[in-house]
Amino acid sequence: MNWTKKFLAGIAAAPFLLVALAPTATAQEAPSTLEEGQSVTFAVVDAGELPTDGRFDFEELEDAGFAPEDIEAAVTGEDGASADDTAQQNPYEIVDSWNDVDGDEVTMRAGRWSGGDTGFGEYKVEQKHNLGTDAVRAFTQSPDGLEKEHQSGTSYTYSTTVLQVECSWWFFCEVVDTQPTTTVVNFRDARGAPFGVVTSYCDGVQGHCPDWVRNIIA
Repeated sequence: MNWTKKFLAGIAAAPFLLVALAPTATAQEAPSTLEEGQSVTFAVVDAGELPTDGRFDFEELEDAGFAPEDIEAAVTGEDGASADDTAQQNPYEIVDSWNDVDGDEVTMRAGRWSGGDTGFGEYKVEQKHNLGTDAVRAFTQSPDGLEKEHQSGTSYTYSTTVLQVECSWWFFCEVVDTQPTTTVVNFRDARGAPFGVVTSYCDGVQGHCPDWVRNIIA
């Protein structure tokens, strides 16, 4: 079974599909059980590997490094975020960590946010900007130009362009929207680990980022 069949089977239960998809579908043949005009959308970081002015197919997504299971998770909104849990935690507790584009450790703390421009960490990113940890990880690992910019002191910013990809019923995809984002990380030592993510947001957007930005293939 090729990966396109696996992808279609994996999302058969999603709300935009009316019935289970036929296992005999191919990348160039629309299954008769999928109605014309239906589509799925998800987000990817703009790494220059996908055309932004024309169509491409699922195989090209795989060639660009986007695995079928990652696409399924993004389409179904399974980004692993848990703001309800972090609200009950010590705001300075580290809930996740990873290495950024330069191999530097980035930490995500449970965080806090009570309104305005204050706060930090996962709770602020979730509640104020509608972004999950998976999205922030992707932003810091694949920023535009593959480099972060020094802001001041021990703080750095990551400017990352996100592409909204729409794949239609005949299994061709295209970029339908773009969204620049900014992430701020403070690398000062905080009890033996970097302080971590201060905020992450969509440029030019007040408050919540669009849902499609959140559902990114990390």
